[in-house]
Amino acid sequence: MRVVIHQPYFLPWLGYMSKLAFCDLFVVLDDVLFSKRHYIDRTRIVNMQGDLQWIGIPVGQNLGVPCRDIRFIDFTHAEMLVRTLSCSYAKADHYGHEFPYLSYLLRSVFSQFSTIVEINVALLTALYEYTTNRRIPIIMSSTLHTPNEPTQRILSICKQTGASEIVVGAGSSLHL
Repeated sequence: MRVVIHQPYFLPWLGYMSKLAFCDLFVVLDDVLFSKRHYIDRTRIVNMQGDLQWIGIPVGQNLGVPCRDIRFIDFTHAEMLVRTLSCSYAKADHYGHEFPYLSYLLRSVFSQFSTIVEINVALLTALYEYTTNRRIPIIMSSTLHTPNEPTQRILSICKQTGASEIVVGAGSSLHL
């Protein structure tokens, strides 16, 4: 059983999604503490000038609160994200074919869910299924009984899920 254990990042990059291709189970670390200036509430894109730009979800300060309890606070923000992505990628190959789905997905997810974990997991799973035609089983770490110390937490998750391997980094794995 190969397991990926990861924080729920916003619109994750290809490397994050590629980890899922190597696993049988995805454990979302939804009970880790939220910290600003991380990928849980933001990501980087290439804007229309070709520069890297941060885009994100407004969630307030909420430092030290478990990620699963962080609520999205601006429901008009989805439209701004759609416009930003549209302007940034309008000249990209396959924009006309792929962007309608992405804009629909963003609007749909932001209207259905209210926590950052729900939004991030919904976006990740929808994009993963769309690009691979494969579903990945998901467990939230908050449903498991784990210690707070990071290494012990990972070991506990692996034991509770029956993991024989954990996928880390750029697709490499550690045998347990």
